[in-house]
Amino acid sequence: MAPGSNWSWLRRMRPRLRRMSIPARDDRARLVPVATETELHSDLARRAEEWEHLSVWGRAPLIRDALMLARLCVCPERARTLAATAIRTNVHRRVSEWSVAFVSDDMKDRRAFEAPLLGLTPLIDLYLERHRPVFVARSMPLVAGNALWLSVSGGPLNPKKIGQLVSRRTECEFDRSLNPHLFRKLVPGHSGPGTCRCRPAAARPCRLPDRGPRL
Repeated sequence: MAPGSNWSWLRRMRPRLRRMSIPARDDRARLVPVATETELHSDLARRAEEWEHLSVWGRAPLIRDALMLARLCVCPERARTLAATAIRTNVHRRVSEWSVAFVSDDMKDRRAFEAPLLGLTPLIDLYLERHRPVFVARSMPLVAGNALWLSVSGGPLNPKKIGQLVSRRTECEFDRSLNPHLFRKLVPGHSGPGTCRCRPAAARPCRLPDRGPRL
């Protein structure tokens, strides 16, 4: 196909065409404000601590989900990266603050990444000290390993399960299903058409039972 021709002009057109293109699916209608997401994970943690009727198995998934949503708000990552997160390997506590770090081989763009998990220290401590052991108790420690995110069976959550968990939780609370990738597109104060707020707990039709979610 004309190997001697100069096609540099076609490469120069690429950025312009990308700006002019219309996405096949507009995700803006699905987005919620960052403040609303923050309200949600704070509310999940509060419910886990204050609802007296919850069993140990009812509290642990709430804290896990609260921390996962908080993590996505502070440091949005792909489901695959979340699933690969390991304690003391990718998540470290330095003095009074936790941070997350991945080497270049673990990242899609092959660039090493490190960032502090601002404001999440109390929630991470609570999950690791009191609630993650609840998941570990359901399986042999060798199965759980040092994975940060565990399922109700005690094993590590894989990327597919993490995506399902985030989508189900946000759909339950917002009537909008958000996958981990959409957290990268959240804009402060933006909620798309109409408004979207975290509904009061009593108004939620899918309040979790004591046994927690299946994931």
